[in-house]
Amino acid sequence: LKQYIKVAIDHKAHPILITPLYRRLFKEDGQLVEDTHLDYPDAMIALGNELKIPLIDLCAISKDLIKKTGDERSRKWFMHLEPMEYPNYPEGKNDNTHLKYDGAVTFAGIIAEELRKLGERYADLLLPIDGEKEDVALLID
Repeated sequence: LKQYIKVAIDHKAHPILITPLYRRLFKEDGQLVEDTHLDYPDAMIALGNELKIPLIDLCAISKDLIKKTGDERSRKWFMHLEPMEYPNYPEGKNDNTHLKYDGAVTFAGIIAEELRKLGERYADLLLPIDGEKEDVALLID
């Protein structure tokens, strides 16, 4: 990551780190599995602090949201497919890492909110919000 950050800065870019999306893995007792990315998110956070690079901790944010939403309701965000639901997956699929459309919209909205919190340099990259801001919570139900 240091190499990518250096190249970005050398080219007058303003890098930002975003930790990975938490994997949706629940134990039989309904509890979310801990540390699905091992030390990687913590290493990214430490690097961001060391280099003074802004960071969005999507891992922590998504973990909290997945935990709050629960096993069954969070399933719709991920590639849990019934047989023949998508032609490319005729036998279906159970993927707790990759997102379907609703999940992509939900977590992209969260990232956009976090970019706005970081201030103008990053908020200016986003389209202005017309009228009422869409509430990410609406996508949970």
